[in-house]
Amino acid sequence: MFRFTLLADPARLHGTSRLWVDAVDKRDDDPVFPARFRGALLALFGQPVVWSSDAESGYSYPLEVTDATGETWILTAYDGPSGPAFGGLMDHPSEIAAAEALLALIEQTPPADFEVVLSAPEYESRITYGCRAGACYWREEAE
Repeated sequence: MFRFTLLADPARLHGTSRLWVDAVDKRDDDPVFPARFRGALLALFGQPVVWSSDAESGYSYPLEVTDATGETWILTAYDGPSGPAFGGLMDHPSEIAAAEALLALIEQTPPADFEVVLSAPEYESRITYGCRAGACYWREEAE
């Protein structure tokens, strides 16, 4: 129903805001969900267009969404202060449906192997998370 294409231009992220997608928000209690989410995005689209070692702004993927009629718009997949999320320009009636379709694709995709160490200065901690051979992990340690 939707096709997702990575856009290499980080400027395409500007103006997008968090979309409240219940299916993502319900995973707040799953400690390895952030690792599976990022690992699947890596498998689907490769390296993020923007990334940081700051836990407040981990990474962003600007994606062009194409629906069955050929209409296109921007959707973002990112990790920010509230964890994995989707963003949009809030101007397309199918944004939530597209985000839910992308989440379903993410959940069906085996995660790529990776490990990332993030700094969380506000909490004086370091977060290490990743996936190896399909098993994902997440841990936080005091700095």
